[in-house]
Amino acid sequence: MAAAAALVLMLGSYALMRNGTGILSVNTEQARLSAVSEQAMQVLKIGLGDHVQCAINHRFAERSLTDEKMAELLGGSYAQIATDLKLNAPAGYLLTAAHKCKIDGRQFAHLILKKPEGFVSVILTHKQGESFGVKLHQAQLDGFQVAGFETNQYLGFFVSGLGPQENLHVASKLAPVLRNHLTKLEI
Repeated sequence: MAAAAALVLMLGSYALMRNGTGILSVNTEQARLSAVSEQAMQVLKIGLGDHVQCAINHRFAERSLTDEKMAELLGGSYAQIATDLKLNAPAGYLLTAAHKCKIDGRQFAHLILKKPEGFVSVILTHKQGESFGVKLHQAQLDGFQVAGFETNQYLGFFVSGLGPQENLHVASKLAPVLRNHLTKLEI
């Protein structure tokens, strides 16, 4: 599976260099390339917008909070998500910050996973009629890597300035953990 994913990413990078679109969609379930639909691009921009506003513009990614403070800032059922991420984070990543935020009237849970090379924003929000239609989408938008997944009621995003393979690695490892937790909230 890892070798197939690496092959898909290499072929995708080659295709991107040839056509210059800068857009890559990877469905890891079937390990195939496809064009990112306009609908999926619009949904991915939701996560990107929160990342840019919160992690970059408001410098949230520079913070280092205690577990207790993160639980307090996330509140209720989202506090357990921080624990789940901390326990399941890929090697080398630490959960350093988490909170709820509101951008353009939309509520988000925003968590930051850091490693020396950079950080990944893990962003969750309730759906407002949006849908990807696949298990996991990845695209490059405005110089950032954005991967997204969905449940019946939630959207989840992984946004970073890291390379596509690294962002997809984090998303592939943590999306099932988050999907499981969010599905329980939907009951």
